[in-house]
Amino acid sequence: MTISAVTPYNNKKRKNVDALINMSDKDIQTLAYIRTQKNVNMKKNRKVSNLLFYSAAPAAGLAAATLCENRPSKIFNATLTGLGARASRGLKTTALWVATLGALDLMSYAYSKLRQKSKTVNDFNRQHPFLSFGTVFALGLGVISLVKKGASGLGKLKAPNFMKKAAEKAGEFLNNNKTITRAKNALISIKDKTHPSIKDITETGLYYLPCGLLLGGLFNSVRGSNKVAREFSNNYLELKNKQSKVAQSRVLELSLQNDFLMQDPKNRESVELLEEPLEGILD
Repeated sequence: MTISAVTPYNNKKRKNVDALINMSDKDIQTLAYIRTQKNVNMKKNRKVSNLLFYSAAPAAGLAAATLCENRPSKIFNATLTGLGARASRGLKTTALWVATLGALDLMSYAYSKLRQKSKTVNDFNRQHPFLSFGTVFALGLGVISLVKKGASGLGKLKAPNFMKKAAEKAGEFLNNNKTITRAKNALISIKDKTHPSIKDITETGLYYLPCGLLLGGLFNSVRGSNKVAREFSNNYLELKNKQSKVAQSRVLELSLQNDFLMQDPKNRESVELLEEPLEGILD
């Protein structure tokens, strides 16, 4: 009989077994994360969250254009009235929201990369989750304040003459186009015939729609993160248990092989030489 007769693995499988047994904890975590990415559609969850987040910007613009008072508005140094003024307010509000959400998204991405690169930051985030959340929240408020200041500064700058003329022409088109005027009059007629309570509910819903979309995006993001965390934890524990069981099986296999080989008298005689290697040499 040969050793291969009691060895159930070929060389390739043997290398896989030894590789699993010798994996470090960091390697196990990496493998668990790869399995998590395969089992959980992280990209889809991120896309849904981003869609909800960035839908808040046009929703805020629509609310600003619809619910604002019918008074003049300035854009690109051009003073617009009527529908042009409403469109101006809607565009400015949408642009401000897009800039704010983009800045917050960039801050979140930078903080995520910092956690990956810095063990200190990652440990702090894991050990003090509430304090870490407060820090990120404060940073977010700072980013919002900077964006508002930047937008205010841009609003005071003098726009090129061609942009002013383009804005004035757009305002004239909105106010004088017959199709748009008929649609506006039809909406006014519907609004006048609508019960006041329904109008109040509609306006309230439109007013809070941007915040609702933001909360929906946040909820979806948190839910997705929790799902990823649970999947990662399960994969990590499964791999660690697998590693432990394979190592135990390997030890048992080596023990069985040793018992089998020691049945040969020649092998026992050779091993006995190891017990007293200098016997007869120093006599």
